[in-house]
Parts: sequence; structure tokens; C-alpha cells
Amino acid sequence: MKLHPSALRICAVSVALLTAAPLLSGSALAQTASLSADYAQTLQNIENTKFNIARTEMYIAGQERKIAELQALIANTPKTNADIEAMLPRAVTQVGRVINSDVPFRIEERRARLDKLRETVENAEIAPTEKYRSLLSLLKIETEYGQTVDWYEADRPLNEGETPVLVPVFEDDPDAPENSDAPQIAVMDPLTGEQKLLPETGYFVHYGRLSLAYLSTDATYGRRWNTETKMWDDLSASELNDVRFAVRMARGETAPSVLTADVRLPEGE
Repeated sequence: MKLHPSALRICAVSVALLTAAPLLSGSALAQTASLSADYAQTLQNIENTKFNIARTEMYIAGQERKIAELQALIANTPKTNADIEAMLPRAVTQVGRVINSDVPFRIEERRARLDKLRETVENAEIAPTEKYRSLLSLLKIETEYGQTVDWYEADRPLNEGETPVLVPVFEDDPDAPENSDAPQIAVMDPLTGEQKLLPETGYFVHYGRLSLAYLSTDATYGRRWNTETKMWDDLSASELNDVRFAVRMARGETAPSVLTADVRLPEGE
């Protein structure tokens, strides 16, 4: 059966419409999906903006709180300085009592440091905060003394009424060849023409703040501070050996080890 040409045209149009329908439907769906994505992104942007605003407000509030604290601190500064000024003389007096009643290691050095602090505290031109810093610095040094075994050189310690032990002074011979083992020569006093004599010096070693001992440079004689009698006691042979080892260890001449020290605490401590 043959179809009329007009019928063929109708069929062709119908097929074309049916073929185009899926294409139009897909384009519409794609456009709708794009609009939904844009809308969702807009909502997310709004939420992000709200979050950033809230975070900024919290930061500003924190800064305002800090400013208020600083303003309060500044307002209270005169009162704080007055408190520091009132406390410092009492602190200096207390530190002085500790040093004077303590084991007398490096005593002249410590008293000189205390005198300097006292001068600083009494100086009206120095700021209270600087005075307080000086006090803390001294206390830090005093604290560190109690945590180490240390040594230093000084004159032989004497009890009240004892006279210094004088020893002859020698020096290297300037005419001796360099790097030679030539013996030293005596130092002569230009006023008397006799050999110069000076007080005996030796090594002091202190075991923290607990014990203090002295050892002559030839390591043949030693003394230990007696915290009960506040006097120097001569060392026995066994005690002398202990101090020799302690001096070598403190000077870094031997490996660190356990030390033996005679510790006598005053009554009531």
C-alpha cells in the first residue's frame, strides 16, 4: 500500500518531534541541576559568612577583654610599686640573715652582692621593678649554690685568735729556657730584702649548702666548717682523703662519683 505524499510529510514531522523530545527534556534537567547547585552554594556562602562574622566578634571581644585587663593593671601600678617598695627592705634583711647564718662559702663575694642589692633598694632613682629584678637575681644565685658541688681558691680559714700561716712566695725563673723544668726562684721583698711571705692559700669545696671544707695546695692539710660550734676543725687522715677526692671531682680532674661529707646540723633544724 502506498501512502499519500502528505501523509509521508506528517509521519516525518512526527518522527522529528519524537526524536527531539528526549533532547529537550535532558537540557531542561541539566539547567535545573545547575540552578540547584548554585542555590546550594549560595546557602553555603551565607553560612560561611555568618561563621566568619561570629568568629570575628569573638576575637574582638577577646581583644577588648585584654585591653580592659591592661587598663586595670595600669590603674593599679602605683599600688603595686608601693607594695614592692615596702617588701624589698624586709627581703634584703631576711637574705642577709640567711647568708650570715649559712655555711660560710664564698662569704665575702656573697656579702658584697648583698651590699650591692641593699644600695640598689635604697636608691630612690631606681624603679621598683628593677629593684625587684635585682632581688630575684640574687635569690637565683643563692638557690643554685645549694644544688652543686663547687670549689674556689682563697686564704686558709682561721678561727678567732689564730694568726695567718705565712708561706714563702716563688716564681718562674725568667732566665730559664722556655719549656724547661728549671726550679722556681724565691720572690724577694724589695723593702726588707728578705724572701716575700704571703698567707697560705688553698682550695675550698662546698657540698651544696650542707658542708664546707678546705684543702691546702699540697693536699697535706685540711679543715672543715663545724656548723655546731661555728669554728674550723682540723681534718683526720680519712676525712682528708675524702676532701682530696671532692676537690679533684669539683675541679673536673676525675669522673663524678658519690661524695662523703661530714654534715652537722645545728640543734632545732
